[in-house]
Amino acid sequence: MTSKSTTNKLQQVFQDREIFQELRNIIKEGRLLPKAREWDVTPKMIEKVITAKPDKIPGVVKNRPYTEAVILDYMRPSLLIQNNQFQIPFSDELANRLLQSKYILEKRIPSVGRIEFINHPTQGWGGTGWVIAENVIVTNRHVATEFAARGAGDSFVFKTDIMGNTIRARIDFYEEYSNNAEFEIAIEKILFVEMNTDLPDVAFLLLDKSSSVPPPIPVFEDNCRDDQNIAVIGYPARDPRGVGSSEAARRIFGDIYEVKRLSPGKIRSADPRQWYFTHDATTLGGNSGSVVLDMETGYAVGLHFAGQLHHSNYAVKSTELLNYLARLKVSVSVPREFIPQDNVFDTQVVENADPEAYRSRTGFDPDFLGNETAIDLPEIRDGRDVLTFTENGKKTGVLNYTHFSVVMSKSRRLCYFSAVNIDGGQSKTFKRGPWQLDPRIPKSKQILKECYGQYPKFSRGHMTRRRDPMWGDNRDARQGGDDSMHVTNAVPQIQPFNGGIWLELENYALENARQDQMRISVMTGPVFSEDDVVKWGVKIPVTFWKVICFIHDQTGQLTATGYLMSQQDLLSHNEFVFGRYRTYQIPLKVIEERAGISFKGLANYDPLNKFDESIPEPLQDFSQIVFG
Repeated sequence: MTSKSTTNKLQQVFQDREIFQELRNIIKEGRLLPKAREWDVTPKMIEKVITAKPDKIPGVVKNRPYTEAVILDYMRPSLLIQNNQFQIPFSDELANRLLQSKYILEKRIPSVGRIEFINHPTQGWGGTGWVIAENVIVTNRHVATEFAARGAGDSFVFKTDIMGNTIRARIDFYEEYSNNAEFEIAIEKILFVEMNTDLPDVAFLLLDKSSSVPPPIPVFEDNCRDDQNIAVIGYPARDPRGVGSSEAARRIFGDIYEVKRLSPGKIRSADPRQWYFTHDATTLGGNSGSVVLDMETGYAVGLHFAGQLHHSNYAVKSTELLNYLARLKVSVSVPREFIPQDNVFDTQVVENADPEAYRSRTGFDPDFLGNETAIDLPEIRDGRDVLTFTENGKKTGVLNYTHFSVVMSKSRRLCYFSAVNIDGGQSKTFKRGPWQLDPRIPKSKQILKECYGQYPKFSRGHMTRRRDPMWGDNRDARQGGDDSMHVTNAVPQIQPFNGGIWLELENYALENARQDQMRISVMTGPVFSEDDVVKWGVKIPVTFWKVICFIHDQTGQLTATGYLMSQQDLLSHNEFVFGRYRTYQIPLKVIEERAGISFKGLANYDPLNKFDESIPEPLQDFSQIVFG
């Protein structure tokens, strides 16, 4: 299987520094990669490949043809999808990336399907398509031309075979491994096929409007960038060209083809002069027309259309897709904002020397929601542990920032909570600044770098999300984003604080708030426990709470809902590990008891206040949330 093209692929994925370093550590420790024992590949063989010069790689693996396949399967796997959920990869680093965005990525899976042919003389299906607008799917020209041809003028028609039978097509949004279910929708009309082969390889097809079509995938309207983390969803087919040999393909894919898979990777080159970008995710024939998702936001950044034998894969940029849809006068779901991914492992901290610069910060506004209802900041029951300082000649325990406020714990050097006002109707986007110390309180009372860094150390998890205070005029919005980067607003977490339903709670509440205002107030904090384990000299909280307040759009009344997120998993009586996050809706009075705080009567507006206490179920879907 070894070839120059495979060598090029290896060198390309080796540029993923985090996973490459993880691979080196595994080999250094003498551990086996997945499938290595099955394929008779030793750590020494892998070490030779990852340390050899590119032109020497074929020689060192000639007696072990699957060494490269073992490496590629680890660094760039193709993950089976079942019940609209993807497998978790063996690589801790890759799993970390995917778990951060698992919820948002899996929301896109139902909108991707396999394009199947009816009355085609030789093929039963030909590629992948995905919903890009209401009742509209996008795929590649070379997939669509199996059944589509140019008609009169600018129109397109379905082809006919030699016997005069019309060759038609449909899309099946299931076709998962070990799932015989079907979700087929007929392609009713060919809207457009770009027949010029020098231009983007795209086609737009209208689905049968009488069917229940999955929701469109939002399209990324900004320019993509080099090294952007992506995930490709599609249907790899039996195609030995993609991995070097049919035997290697059989082993990597487990002889399982033509079913839905997710392949993580990175954008390698996003030349602004070109209508395409290159990426390194694992694809085969059948992936033509696959959606390429930005791993952070879940927005479509591209349409996969080709690969060059283990060298590079190609995708049409999302900006090109939007241009075509604009010309076709098709409305499309475009994200309101894009917030570049934070480097959550960034340990650099900037010191601001002037406390006077914070005089103008007004912080959290209790009267923000109006309706003659004030939302006061929570009260810490053990007031002796609240970190106080002097500002404007007065002693206070509240650090005010732009649109949010923070109260700190002296003993833990972390915030008790961060409370923010969010105006969804005035949100803006600015690039992320560096982490900052707050000069109003002692440096010794802020956690700098002790527990933060690359895995297995912790990332800085925002309590008030960076995007939330970014609203108002440009000056205030930019200042709000910069203020959110204070270490006082961060708590150590094993995975970035942006996964699953927890990430989307604020957005979902905005959808249910008064539409004429789109305002909510949110309070978030850790639960401090004596049982919290110490890592790198810092006690690490494992449970977090969130309270969201808004005026309900239907009732016109104040609603306050509470949530807990836990990442704790006890494997034995004396072994502690950090597990995956689970989010629960719980009564505010439970949060008050566990976190040692008081919401000052806010529990009266909690729809769960009168419910009998029972063991809560993890939230799997927003429909489980009780707002009234």
